[in-house]
Amino acid sequence: MPVIAHYSLIKDDALVVDGRAIYRHEDKEAGAAAFASALYKHMELSYLKFFKMDNLSKLGFLAAEALTKAVPDFADTPKDKTGLFLMNAYSSLDTDERYYETVANEENNFPSPALFVYTLPNIVIGEICIRHKITGEHAFLLSEQPDATLLCNYVSNVFDENAVDAAIAGWVEYYGAKRHALLMWVNRQSGQTGAREFTPEAIQQLWTIHS
Repeated sequence: MPVIAHYSLIKDDALVVDGRAIYRHEDKEAGAAAFASALYKHMELSYLKFFKMDNLSKLGFLAAEALTKAVPDFADTPKDKTGLFLMNAYSSLDTDERYYETVANEENNFPSPALFVYTLPNIVIGEICIRHKITGEHAFLLSEQPDATLLCNYVSNVFDENAVDAAIAGWVEYYGAKRHALLMWVNRQSGQTGAREFTPEAIQQLWTIHS
């Protein structure tokens, strides 16, 4: 059975990795964009494309960056056998609405190609895959709320079919006040310190603790 070896969480303007607080943005009034930029700087990243991403992609990108840094053997993991499976409730609605504003007024119609590119939720998967050269199986699932059973069953089936040996799996939501990312590093290596079986109960426990 696959196990959850590591996880990263971004919520309430804070970053937590494997239960340890890594960063907290003290300026609660600064807004999501300021938090993302501050966390990017804190993590000492150098990836200029980040600043062109939409809010959902930035959130997933930062959570994935924190997660992969916590995985000791990530660099040596075959990327063609690494999967990426994400879930949320609101799809890319944050960007969809902002793009709609650029085309809704017939007298002042200025469609934004930069926004249009991100009007699909799976673009965040693409951004993470490009960054980390992941070429394995991937999927973006939609659910009205975090569905641990759906996510576990889907990812476990991919493992059972030997399509992947490791995966990033979890929930990435950005819409209005809902900004929450919980990503898990799932692999076959049992016996790792702190690892737990990849079950709906274990996933739900992480979501419950940090929701």
